[in-house]
Amino acid sequence: MSLRYGLLGLLAEGPASGYDLAQRFQEVLGQIWPAQHPKIYAELRRLADEGLIEVDSQGPRRRTAYRITPTGWRRCASGWPTATWTTPCGCSRCCARCSSG
Repeated sequence: MSLRYGLLGLLAEGPASGYDLAQRFQEVLGQIWPAQHPKIYAELRRLADEGLIEVDSQGPRRRTAYRITPTGWRRCASGWPTATWTTPCGCSRCCARCSSG
């Protein structure tokens, strides 16, 4: 499993900043796969450059929230071809599958 699918799965649950994603990643996957902030931010930049996520909003202190794009949804779903992806909340299964290996 790659960090990108973990982040896409978390963003599928709703827009979030890098800090929020790091906290959520720790809650969901931290026991089996710790991800450090610098790696998360670097991967977010790559995902944005590839058009898989986009800026949702920018707040104080350069806090940037990201959201998954339609292309990102397709990529997330293609990572788990046996899953059925019909609604945004369905992609949370991506994260569950990521955590199980």
